[in-house]
Amino acid sequence: MSMYTLTDREVKKHFEQVYPIYKDYPSYSRKNEQPKCLVCQSEARITWECECGVNEGIFDEDDPQLSERQQAWKERV
Repeated sequence: MSMYTLTDREVKKHFEQVYPIYKDYPSYSRKNEQPKCLVCQSEARITWECECGVNEGIFDEDDPQLSERQQAWKERV
């Protein structure tokens, strides 16, 4: 069943069938907890790696070090 090919009547029927199932489910909320390692139980740290090095990349255009680091990169390569 594709929702794109249903008539209005079929959509209404489908909604009436699934609504009782989902009406009491809690709304989805994203947990902002860091994942824990199952081996050592410490919080996992995420690293970003690019040609600049591990955790050295700049991903924000408003970063105050951006132009300085871009210039240093041009001199290096």
